[in-house]
Amino acid sequence: MPLPAVGGAALLADKGPKIIRLALHGHANRPFFHIVLTNCKVKRDDLPVEQLGTYDPMPNLENQKLLSLNVERTRYWMGQGAIFSTPIAKLLGQVGFLDIHPQTYIDAWRTRFDDARIEAETKKATESTTNVETVPATS
Repeated sequence: MPLPAVGGAALLADKGPKIIRLALHGHANRPFFHIVLTNCKVKRDDLPVEQLGTYDPMPNLENQKLLSLNVERTRYWMGQGAIFSTPIAKLLGQVGFLDIHPQTYIDAWRTRFDDARIEAETKKATESTTNVETVPATS
């Protein structure tokens, strides 16, 4: 359900470029985000022009992170020239709404590189300990 433009947000609704971003809600150690349309000039958690969806980054029992999005309104605001913040662009790229963000490829490459490096180090460490154990003791 979209939030109405209330208070100062109504004054900013017609001014400046719009951005679709995450607005933090929830509590300590339990984040929850609203996907909102705001003016670029307002703070993260100020009143939005419109709420477009929600995102729950904490995995549930099936290890799923939940995202709900009003696709029709998001497409409307894209047509009106609204831009996406980087976290939203990454998130919507992963679910297939947008093209995959370039930073997602970079993060995946870094993760694979780090995993390969750690695996090589553990393999080298196990080989060195195996070689030490197989050397016969001289009397």
